[in-house]
Amino acid sequence: MSTEQKNSGKSVLFNKTQLVGSILAVAALFVMYLIPASESLTRAGINTIGVLVATICLLICRTFPVATIGILLVPMLYFTGVCTNVGESLAGFANPTTFFIFASFGITAAITTTPVAKRMMRWVIRTFGKTTTGVLLAIMLVCGIVSSIMSNLPVVAAFLPLADQFVKLFPEGKERTRTACAFILGVPIAGMAGGVITPAGAAINVMVMERLQSAANINITFLAWMVIGAPLGILTILFAWFFLSKAYRPAQLSAGEIEGYLNSLEIDAKWSIPEIKTCLICGGMFTLWILSTWFPYLNTTIVAMTGLFLFVCPGLGVMTIPDFFKNVNWSMFIVFGALTTLSGRLAANGVVAFLAETVASLNVGQINPYVLALAITLVAWLLLLLMPIGNSLTNQLSVPLIAICLGFGLNPVVAVVPLLYCGLCAFMIPIDTLPLMAYNYGYYSVGTQIKATVPICLFISVITAIWVPLSCTFGLW
Repeated sequence: MSTEQKNSGKSVLFNKTQLVGSILAVAALFVMYLIPASESLTRAGINTIGVLVATICLLICRTFPVATIGILLVPMLYFTGVCTNVGESLAGFANPTTFFIFASFGITAAITTTPVAKRMMRWVIRTFGKTTTGVLLAIMLVCGIVSSIMSNLPVVAAFLPLADQFVKLFPEGKERTRTACAFILGVPIAGMAGGVITPAGAAINVMVMERLQSAANINITFLAWMVIGAPLGILTILFAWFFLSKAYRPAQLSAGEIEGYLNSLEIDAKWSIPEIKTCLICGGMFTLWILSTWFPYLNTTIVAMTGLFLFVCPGLGVMTIPDFFKNVNWSMFIVFGALTTLSGRLAANGVVAFLAETVASLNVGQINPYVLALAITLVAWLLLLLMPIGNSLTNQLSVPLIAICLGFGLNPVVAVVPLLYCGLCAFMIPIDTLPLMAYNYGYYSVGTQIKATVPICLFISVITAIWVPLSCTFGLW
């Protein structure tokens, strides 16, 4: 970040990486004016590419806080001529996807302020958790399922202490360390994989759906997304559980010790009124989202905003407006609105058409969609191993990938969804927020994490390369 840092007694504005990012960004903006416009790519199109490259440099090098980059992007789009008026510069903030994200914070706030998640986990553990590995499976499944309808950040933040509390039932030593590696690694993996199960699981899902609609006229409904995402997320969670259980062999507890852990959660036997309201509202929203597959009038964003109103309605909801505002990630809201504007200009200023025509003119023969999906996942893992920019990577590359696929005559879903899923599952190293939260518990090293997650990532590559192209043949969109 661009906060002052102490270096040899001197105050500096940027560290070396941030300085490199700022230099590259300025260079990109300078070079774009040296490139002459043509019939195939106008001045506005060239400048759009320049601003895109500059933004990526700032994001990768973390030159400024993410929200600051989003704020900077609005005037940059205007003054470089990428947008011709103020309305175009702020178009992303009026996009339905942006307000879906805003409303989704209401689900997060409602679930985290009530013991709904703990109650669900207790039921699953009592049903399936007769052994330590059963408890691990229960925790990972509940974490993944809850993450499928809300932001995974608060879910993982809530489940990590619960997993740690269970691990501490073991005496210090090798048994606790082995068990902790499985449990503490398992929580963020499940939370991140669960984000692909439904469109509501991650804001980036809805963004990709909007990109496919606007750039390729592909309308993926809520249910159609689940046909793609649910098998990927659930299979990943099950494989991760199986692999972690075999790799670390968690120590076993008796049924009495497991019951003692459940009692320590301190959940009232009687459901509270806020809990009941939360379940009814979330259940109603989820039902309407599924029904929107057949009744487009039930717009997903409008349903989400209606649910938000019910959550905060005085006398009816489960929280106040100030409580809701405390749970809104304003940084995400700002940067998402700005990046949505930029992505929209890639199509409006002819960049997408230029890429599609350029690729179509290349004589490279047929590209196998299964091979393409596998290649994209492998490249994505390599990029994510070097820099934690999963969602930003998807946000910036989705439209160019759509254009390239259209140029080759391929279904863009084959390329964009594998990229998105890898971005959601950036858990190979403890740099992304969720893996870092788990790593900070101190049970394992970076090397241990890489060894544990690489096989899971390769499994994701295989199932994604098989399932996503196959699902494109079902005629769901």
